[in-house]
Amino acid sequence: MENEQNSQRVVVEIFGERHVLRGTQPEAQIRKLAEEIDQRMRDIARKFSFLGVHQIAILTSLHVADEKLQMQHDLMILRQENIDLLEESERANSGQRQLTKEIALLRQEQETLLREMSELGFEKTDLLQENKTLREEKITWTQEKELMAEEIALLSREKLRLRLEIEELSSLLETATTSE
Repeated sequence: MENEQNSQRVVVEIFGERHVLRGTQPEAQIRKLAEEIDQRMRDIARKFSFLGVHQIAILTSLHVADEKLQMQHDLMILRQENIDLLEESERANSGQRQLTKEIALLRQEQETLLREMSELGFEKTDLLQENKTLREEKITWTQEKELMAEEIALLSREKLRLRLEIEELSSLLETATTSE
């Protein structure tokens, strides 16, 4: 009932005959469909001039039905391709989500490594300072070692001198004791 209220009458000409069509589509669309059928019938009539109007109409209907079946078949293929593409897209999105997670983990790891590098930089600075201090201490100890070596040499000479003195004194004491 509602379709009849929304439908409209359109007078069209198809293959030289006037027809009154009713439809809910806009008038321009109904006229365009009628022009398409008219043109197809005229094309078939040019190719098959021996056919009557009824045969031309049937042949036109068969051509339109064949195109409709082909379009339905194409639509089915497109729908399947669309399903395949959607599945592929979901797999790609899943892979992208996985890569995004991996990137986030790598960024965290990078931040950790940067912190560790920073800490190592501080440790390196500390170690360089400690190394410098140890080198300075080594120089000081080397100088002290040289001074001690000099003192040991002096003490050794002094010890030798004292031994010689003791031997001399012992010899003198022995000589003095024996002469008395």
